[in-house]
Amino acid sequence: VRGDDAAALDRYARALAAAPDFPAVLLNVGFLHRRHHRLAEARAALHRCVALDPAAEAAWVNLTATYVNEGEPARGEVVAREAVRRHPASALARWNLALLLLEQGRWEEGWEEYRHRFASGVVAGPRFAPGALPPRLESLDDLRPGATVACTGEQGLGDEILFAGMLAEAARALAARSEEHTSE
Repeated sequence: VRGDDAAALDRYARALAAAPDFPAVLLNVGFLHRRHHRLAEARAALHRCVALDPAAEAAWVNLTATYVNEGEPARGEVVAREAVRRHPASALARWNLALLLLEQGRWEEGWEEYRHRFASGVVAGPRFAPGALPPRLESLDDLRPGATVACTGEQGLGDEILFAGMLAEAARALAARSEEHTSE
């Protein structure tokens, strides 16, 4: 059935007919419906899954993802906050929360959560050489005088254009930070 989502959904429907309260099947049904942008069906299966198994991190992450970029960020935020409450160490839950907050223009909190993008595995950091990656800054407070800062692309072209528009502001913030350290 691998690669044949329609056949998989048919088999999952038969499994649910025999065992309607099987969270793993509901998770997979929700995931497949989400992949095909059938959000109502995905949400129904995933809500049922988390009701049966509130500890199911993957179900919370997938449920939250059904709201990202779908025009319902406030409703999605409620779900994402519950996912983060239940799974505070989940980088994927925090990543989804970040996207929902940014979609609402809630910049400060959204950018704070956005830092989880690399840990989520959704966005890979660039590799320029073998070996360990250089440390990533969590905030300007992590920057030390004389340090070199490299700004790299990390996602698609649209995001890179958006973030490139912020480079001048970042340079000003770094210069101000450097001046603070030299005057101390």
